[in-house]
Amino acid sequence: MLHPLKELHLYIVQGNSDEEYRTLWRTRDDGASFSTVYTFDEPVSSIAISRSNPDKIVVSTWGRLLYSLDAGITFHEYIIPDEMRNSINYKIEIHPRDENEIWLSDGNEGGIWCTRDNGHTWDKLDKGLNIPNWEGNVENHKIGRFFLTGNEKNAVYAIAYTMGYLNESYTTPRGKVLYRDDTTDGWVNYSDGLPKV
Repeated sequence: MLHPLKELHLYIVQGNSDEEYRTLWRTRDDGASFSTVYTFDEPVSSIAISRSNPDKIVVSTWGRLLYSLDAGITFHEYIIPDEMRNSINYKIEIHPRDENEIWLSDGNEGGIWCTRDNGHTWDKLDKGLNIPNWEGNVENHKIGRFFLTGNEKNAVYAIAYTMGYLNESYTTPRGKVLYRDDTTDGWVNYSDGLPKV
């Protein structure tokens, strides 16, 4: 994860077979040297650094979401709904202009969440994710990746997917491009005219 303001600063998660990617490392010299920042109790699945306050780091582990306000020296745990805990594959984004607005995908069907008060309350933003899949059958999609623009409409782009059969033996993610902002009623399918990905 690149530091949003310092081009030579980079955070990575690494570990040996015993640690299972539990240790957060930082370089301040473009990778010439690294130092340990923090070691977590569980493997880390995602990291986000606030652009508006780079001392704020949000980290997801298996079933937990933690945050630091001192660049990783200490971490505190968010209280999250039980429904959000059933994941080991979180994706996190922090709003570019508001460090208290955090978005999280839990990798489950319809599992996209947002807090605008630094984790005191969470809203599930699944309206519009129940859409036709490649075969035309209506299915609740998962959010794989998403991007917060931070523009005046607070636009968000996402790749949503379902699993489909590639052939008789293999399944593959089948994606859609989705969009939402402060003026839309949930997610809007932006996939018309795009190749199937």
